[in-house]
Amino acid sequence: MTPAEFAAQLREDYLDAKLQKARKPRPHHTNHPHSAGHPCDRYLVLLRVAWGLQTPPSDPIKAALFQEGHHQEHALVTDLRDLHGYRVALQNVPVALPDLEVTGEWDFCLRRGEDLYMVSDAKGVSPGIFRSLNTVQDLLDHRRHFIRQWPIQLLLYLEAARRDRVAWAHVNPDVALLILKDKVTGDIKPVPIPWDEDIMEYVHARLRIINQDVRKIVQAWMAAEPACDVATEYGRQTLRPLLPTPLADGGVCPSCPYYHFCQVEPAFVMPIAHAEVVEDPDLEEALEERERRKAEHEAFEEADADVKALLKGYTFGPGPKDKAYLVVGPFLITAMEIRPKGKPPYWKHDIWRRPDPPK
Repeated sequence: MTPAEFAAQLREDYLDAKLQKARKPRPHHTNHPHSAGHPCDRYLVLLRVAWGLQTPPSDPIKAALFQEGHHQEHALVTDLRDLHGYRVALQNVPVALPDLEVTGEWDFCLRRGEDLYMVSDAKGVSPGIFRSLNTVQDLLDHRRHFIRQWPIQLLLYLEAARRDRVAWAHVNPDVALLILKDKVTGDIKPVPIPWDEDIMEYVHARLRIINQDVRKIVQAWMAAEPACDVATEYGRQTLRPLLPTPLADGGVCPSCPYYHFCQVEPAFVMPIAHAEVVEDPDLEEALEERERRKAEHEAFEEADADVKALLKGYTFGPGPKDKAYLVVGPFLITAMEIRPKGKPPYWKHDIWRRPDPPK
């Protein structure tokens, strides 16, 4: 093996290991704080009753990026532990809210001097997201749903501390702390998350409905003859009519691991009146090749570049939320114009292959 072949093989094996780690299913028997703020009720129910139906991730770069965020978060805790005048304690403490069927564990608690400990969580983010998030309202209003989930995650941790003031008398019951870390520069930005009664009232009501739906499905499966198993077609067909209505959001659905199971039609996942449906055999074939090459790392990058080159020939008109929508055969493409300060504007594309229509 030549040094060049060794280097190429090393990268391929490294990314494949990242992907295989990300593909391991994680059973969810309860509601988890980190997902409780997800906008889709159906997603939260499916996590509880059919986690095995999730589509495994296929993009090794995204898998590596996700795991890199975890590495950055662990590194931040290590840095805080060595920071003079601060103390890190109560790491990975299990928390439970039995009436809401919520279980999880907070990352750590942090205090300075004689202050009360603050329930804290670290998130590694890209430079653009790092710059855009400065207040709790920025988090709640963000266009990315997983960022909107972070305050709810912290508030659920905070509620666990508030419920047992005997055990957690040394923990601040009124404010949690989200610490953002720029994954490029290493800079940090602590964002206080104050207790919010209105948000938690909404979260409580929603989780109770989720729990009722889960119990209804389990009871229906147990009563069925023969007993249902979600791994069988019979079990899945029994499950479908018992699920909540899907969110049907073009910004969430196509990247959801249950998208193939929901089989949401394009009319639901995008503003169809604003979509342009085109017949372009060259672009459709390039998109199919890109889809086939997803697991092949460098071959995928070449196929992706070919698609992006063809898309440069299209003029995108503005649609809802400044997005343009394009349907090419079985593919859904969204385009958004990015205008970076001091640089020429460009179009950012997101591409999904839609599932086959329901039979």
